[in-house]
Amino acid sequence: MAQWAIFRAVCLLVTVAAFVAANPVLMMRETPKYSIQILYGKGFPHEDPNDPKEIAYRYVWSVWAGPQGVAVDPCNPGPFSFIRTTDAEGYAKDRKKILYHEITDPQYPNEASWSGVYPKYSDQNGDHDCIVKGRGEKGPAVLECGKTKIEFHKDVQFNDETMHCSQYEYHRAWTVEY
Repeated sequence: MAQWAIFRAVCLLVTVAAFVAANPVLMMRETPKYSIQILYGKGFPHEDPNDPKEIAYRYVWSVWAGPQGVAVDPCNPGPFSFIRTTDAEGYAKDRKKILYHEITDPQYPNEASWSGVYPKYSDQNGDHDCIVKGRGEKGPAVLECGKTKIEFHKDVQFNDETMHCSQYEYHRAWTVEY
């Protein structure tokens, strides 16, 4: 029985060594240190520009950067840095209303580039400066650091309750870790 366990251990060790030798990048890969989290927010009520008798709300994307593995609390951000807020939807040039999505159903971030001071990304190409690019209906946002592109994913706490603080109600939407 002991010989069988030793044989299996040696086989496993040889397999792992061959795999690492064939993929040397795996040896240098670090675990993620940072995260960028995008929250969907519903702001204070205001007059609807298409119908002054109606009330409208400001919907925004709120971007936060901080440690990997920790969910940001916009009311008490702790180790997170607020990066920026950008309008989630707006009004078309012909003043027709673009439909807002419910706070509990965030869609993909609108198509735009969101600059800001993000945690440094470093890879073998030396790409350090990053920018978040929303892709609209084409899919989730992408973190672009030089030639490296990392796609955002639906936040693992997407189904959590909304958070209320200040004049906004927030819902977890998208996250990327690197």
